[in-house]
Amino acid sequence: MRDTVDAVVKLFRVLPAGDSVNISTDNQIAIGDLVTRIAAMLGYREEIVRKPARQADVLCHNASNQKARALIDYSLTDFDTGLRETLDWYVNRVGAAK
Repeated sequence: MRDTVDAVVKLFRVLPAGDSVNISTDNQIAIGDLVTRIAAMLGYREEIVRKPARQADVLCHNASNQKARALIDYSLTDFDTGLRETLDWYVNRVGAAK
């Protein structure tokens, strides 16, 4: 979260109005793998029910930081570290799942 906020503030100063840019860990992860990582980090031990993909389902997220890096200087937290920090933030505010 901190990396994203830092990048947004820096991009606000230089990105032309109406333009867009990716802010990501510059990697690819399948949604199924992300769900598995989140479950493991939260200690979820039950079965994860996976159903056949629907026509409009997003199966994978893949983003490039090339444009952002050309506009600003910023560093990224490792994906798993950032995911852990994000999950901790939600658990601290909403509570752990039961």
